[in-house]
Amino acid sequence: MSRDIAPFGLRLPSDLKALIEGYARANKRSVNSEIVGRLENSVEATQRPLHSYSDGELIRELMDRYERGMISIRIGPTKEEE
Repeated sequence: MSRDIAPFGLRLPSDLKALIEGYARANKRSVNSEIVGRLENSVEATQRPLHSYSDGELIRELMDRYERGMISIRIGPTKEEE
């Protein structure tokens, strides 16, 4: 598959860059691939609002986002509620 890839300079805070480098190592891919993958996931997640999913689709979508590290899931009271 051929992709039209345009060069793009990006400035990141050093702590964010270090985090992304760690995720890239853990995922065995380049920093560029890590950033592109995360941007694609973010854009994809905004394409369809969650309220438009059926119950089953919503559960699958949330689990997929969780597995991709896009969201965290907490079951139980929040710290403010404790």
